[in-house]
Amino acid sequence: MDNFVRDKLTEWNFSEYIDRFKDEEIDKESFLLLDEKAFANLIPKLGPRYKFQEKHKAIQKELENDGTATDSQVQTSSTMAWASLDQAAAPSISPQGKRKNPPTFPSTSTPPKQPCFSKPTQPTSKFERQAMKAAETCVTQVLEKLKTLPKKEFIDYLKGKMTKLRTGVKNKVLVGVFGKTGAGKSSLINAILGEPNCLPNGANISACTSVMIQVEANMTNYSYEAEIEFISKKHLSQCSSVWIVNDIQRAASEREPWMILESSFSYLIQGGECENITFICTKTDDINPKNYLGSPVLKNTELHLDLEKKGAAERKRGCIQHRNEQAKIMLGERFNDEVVKKKPFIQMEKIFQVFTVSAEEFQNDENPILEQEQTEIPQLKQVLEDMNERHSKTAVKDYISGVYGILSLIKAANSNDSTMVEMKSNMYQLLKDSLEEQLSTITSLMTKHYNDLKKLLSEGVANSKKSCLQIAKEKVITPEARKDGRGYHRTLSSLCRNKGFCRSTNGDITDLNKTLAESMYAAINEKFAVIFPNAGTTGESIYKKICNFSIISDNMAKEWENTPMSLYLMFLTTEEHFLKDKLKRDVLLRKKVIYESLTDEVQIIMCPCYEEASKISGKGTLKKTQELLVKHIDSSKNPMFDNAQKKMLEGFENLREYIEQTLRTELLESLKRSLKTPNSLSLPDVSEQLENMETYKMLALRERTSQI
Repeated sequence: MDNFVRDKLTEWNFSEYIDRFKDEEIDKESFLLLDEKAFANLIPKLGPRYKFQEKHKAIQKELENDGTATDSQVQTSSTMAWASLDQAAAPSISPQGKRKNPPTFPSTSTPPKQPCFSKPTQPTSKFERQAMKAAETCVTQVLEKLKTLPKKEFIDYLKGKMTKLRTGVKNKVLVGVFGKTGAGKSSLINAILGEPNCLPNGANISACTSVMIQVEANMTNYSYEAEIEFISKKHLSQCSSVWIVNDIQRAASEREPWMILESSFSYLIQGGECENITFICTKTDDINPKNYLGSPVLKNTELHLDLEKKGAAERKRGCIQHRNEQAKIMLGERFNDEVVKKKPFIQMEKIFQVFTVSAEEFQNDENPILEQEQTEIPQLKQVLEDMNERHSKTAVKDYISGVYGILSLIKAANSNDSTMVEMKSNMYQLLKDSLEEQLSTITSLMTKHYNDLKKLLSEGVANSKKSCLQIAKEKVITPEARKDGRGYHRTLSSLCRNKGFCRSTNGDITDLNKTLAESMYAAINEKFAVIFPNAGTTGESIYKKICNFSIISDNMAKEWENTPMSLYLMFLTTEEHFLKDKLKRDVLLRKKVIYESLTDEVQIIMCPCYEEASKISGKGTLKKTQELLVKHIDSSKNPMFDNAQKKMLEGFENLREYIEQTLRTELLESLKRSLKTPNSLSLPDVSEQLENMETYKMLALRERTSQI
């Protein structure tokens, strides 16, 4: 078994099968070739096997799509992507931004990525580029020296650590762009990227941006690269930011954008990683000053009288700016009503913002009405640049920190100071004891969270058993608004074919599985937001606990500060840092799995019904489908919700065990490698490299708690 298989089983919450896969010698290659017969042998139970099979299909498609990536893309350390959601299927886009023939594959499939354009840029500051170059030079020099030494376990360990630094990959930053056809998404993205024809707009082709625009800041050549691919429910859970795009003339009154946001909310927030929501009003230059000034609201006002005295251009500019200001006020109020009041457990009102933009005016070089800043395109570009800059800085700091730590270990291990033998032994025991003490604090917190979740889930199970059938009828099976059933049989048929999930042509999502689990989610949402916050941290969040975790106390660091042992502490500090960063990313991935486990278990129980219902045809299809769904829900509700509670609690308990085991195993290994090795190993002299890196020490060691 290799790390790929182990990591996937852990990520998918199948860690209990790791030994089974290991016994069968399943590596990455054979893992991807597994078939249904192999699934049955490896995972005997039907429920887990069904879920594993679905995830296996998804990873096969994902890896097939990634298979055409170049080496420079594989080594990208800072990536930003935009996931755009429209109301209809989209044509594919050529590298020149021209339409190709519409795809014929189903909406749930994912076609290969297509390169769109490459634009030179510099994602990091001059100082950071200098730091990266210096660190890369150090790594190259030290690796060359290590290659000349006799093969030993410790030498291989050092080479492995340095090689791993060079091939590290950072997660992508995804921006979800929501909006119906004609809202101005294509023009907006083109203006921001500075590529007027990258995406054709709605004047030429409809639904052009039902695709994902991936913009990568490549640390190897400092250039952006954009790719286009179709999105899936899975851009949704990876979006760090969400942009809702709508024509300003309908921004405050139109319901569709808010319906899309509301129906996708659980995939973005509780089951995702969205940190902020931005509403973008487009086409702000599309205004008739005469009509606007003549509206009842503005008649006889100071604005009306003032603008009437000015020239045509000034009148139009004034009307645009006034409408922009009013739009920001109204949308802020609506967000409060639509999101904050309905979902009080989501503390996102402080990070909701509104931009009023005009892509047309931004790109207008002849007699523009608005100045560049007044189009607010530069402000949006700055938002993206800031996101990318933070991502780039993190990548640079990680690399610098890792290099400095390894150089410190080499220098310390090369010492022939006899007094260090006893000091290393003492430090090893102190840090080992500290490790267990720190782990106990994590155990205590997560045990408390487990007990709280168990109590809340029990309440949710009881409520679900009482009300699930009524809620399912009212919202999905026999909604009052579609009482006559006219055309609704197509929605239910599509829902059954897609295992309980359906997206309408206007972007609205119908999810019977999530609807059935609604009472359970209502019971745990507030607590879940405390444990796994998307924006910042809470006093009881797992992220905060991991961030504060350290086996090296301030007193310990001060005690060893002026001794050769400080070099070992430097290495261990960087090891802790990388490990905690890895855990925070893993917690985020597992959080999504844990949250969706309620819906997943409901789907498993409902799948036989969906399969049977999808085969119904002919006269009375709607009624027969409705009756079948009602009957199955009523007869299956007890095991359905009991299993859902059990699976979520198992997932949370597995997360606790994973965090503890990872911290204990990895840090004990680092302690052993650094403090249990003999002195005077005849390692290469790295004093010069360490001195060169000293210039960048503060950059490498800067505290980054804000990055959680």
